[in-house]
Amino acid sequence: HQFSERDREHLDQFTRTLMKKILHQPLTQLREFARDPKVSAHRLNTVRELFGLEKRNGTDDQDRDTR
Repeated sequence: HQFSERDREHLDQFTRTLMKKILHQPLTQLREFARDPKVSAHRLNTVRELFGLEKRNGTDDQDRDTR
């Protein structure tokens, strides 16, 4: 309630720009992980653990390695 609409728009743009800068390197590295399936499963598990993410559809990474 303390900010004008213009201030909110500037704050929103600033926040988006800051998040892009913060996430650029980790997202770039995750894309690199996908190039080597044997290494990526281990690294992606680490990322899941760090951020408390669940596996999709209840599948194991080992199942993906054998596909």
